[in-house]
Formats: sequence, C-alpha cells, structure tokens
Amino acid sequence: MKMPMRILVVEDNAANLELVTYLLRAAGHDVRLAENGVQGLEIARHADLDVVITDLQMPIMDGFKLLSELRGDPLLFGILVIAVTAFCKR
Repeated sequence: MKMPMRILVVEDNAANLELVTYLLRAAGHDVRLAENGVQGLEIARHADLDVVITDLQMPIMDGFKLLSELRGDPLLFGILVIAVTAFCKR
C-alpha cells in the first residue's frame, strides 16, 4: 500500500481548486489549499510537504515567484513542484 502524500495545491480558480482537491483526496492524499503564492509559501514554511502543485498565473504572487521562493529556501528547496496553467496562446 502506498503512503499518502502531503500535497499543497496553490490555485486561484475555485473550480480548478475544487476539482484537483477532490481527485487528490479521493486518492487518499493529505491536501492543503492556498489561493495564491503568498498563502502557499506561508503554508509550505509550516507544513511538512511532499509536493506543491501550483498554477503559474495568479494574483498577489504567481507560480513563478513561488517556485523561486521555494528554491531559494534551504528548508524548502527539495519539495517536488508541479506547475500547471490554463494559459493558451492562439
């Protein structure tokens, strides 16, 4: 049996946040939520996380800046980060 992962989902779109959270919790994972990079970074600093799944385009602090902050922190740089976006250029 696989151990549940401790996952932080950082997403400003409520529908996307709800869907990803539902799927991860249904798979048995411990999921924490943040609506922007500032909230996400604060949670990451106080939680023992395995993975951060972050949107790239968010207000206040975007996913690029969040990734930079995580990689610049010696206590957080080892967390696996998965970046997602709905951005599409036609």
